[in-house]
Amino acid sequence: MMSKSYFGKIDPEYKARNIINELGLDMNKPIDPFFVAHELNIVVKKHKIGQGVLGACKAVGLNKLIAIDPDLNNEGREKFTLAHEIGHLVLKHRLRCCNKDDLNWQGNTLSEEQDANLFASELLMPRNAIVPILKRNEVTIELAEQLASERNVSVTATAIKLVNLSQDPTVLLYFENGKLKWSTYSKNSNFIKLSRNIDADFLNTTFGIKQCNSSDFFENVSEDSLCWIDSKFYSNYNFHMCIIRLDEEPEDIYY
Repeated sequence: MMSKSYFGKIDPEYKARNIINELGLDMNKPIDPFFVAHELNIVVKKHKIGQGVLGACKAVGLNKLIAIDPDLNNEGREKFTLAHEIGHLVLKHRLRCCNKDDLNWQGNTLSEEQDANLFASELLMPRNAIVPILKRNEVTIELAEQLASERNVSVTATAIKLVNLSQDPTVLLYFENGKLKWSTYSKNSNFIKLSRNIDADFLNTTFGIKQCNSSDFFENVSEDSLCWIDSKFYSNYNFHMCIIRLDEEPEDIYY
């Protein structure tokens, strides 16, 4: 039986995989959402929509239209925005106008925006293409940057995908202007509680991979547990990304 989303529609990741199969796309190569939109008879226009709006979509009868901001500053963000809007249409969501926050991953709250994010992530980075890579590599910012370059997608979206699919207890933190904007977790680290006092200034001094005490970042871990922190500041876009991988298995981490 097909899994369902919060709104009772077909699971967004299943829908993305189904489209990849129906269009005969090679999941191991970069997938072009402009081609996907064309094959689905969706008209795409680059058009200024409104202040802060990155993408919008609507469907009237059989006519489907997507508009994306012509000022998006990199190809990866443009592709994810378009894939996100395609997701809204194929998942039969209502008229949408999406800003930057709509395309962010803020916790595990189920919503139409999260469904569209899941669809876009699976369309551009299919699970069956990423899992074999994770079996050979640990999740690092370097790996995220490498895959983002190979698949022409954003580093942030790639890091999210890697962390979400990781079998290790792993957390991704995303900071803007020194403040934690959002976080996402691997499946077996959902119950780790982030410390309320995470120091972004400390992260700014820890570029690269270093070993730290897990209790520096999490409230409900033993004081002697260790973690690996991989941190980088992207000055061009003014955000800071941090991947934290705990050394121990989940049952050995908690109090």
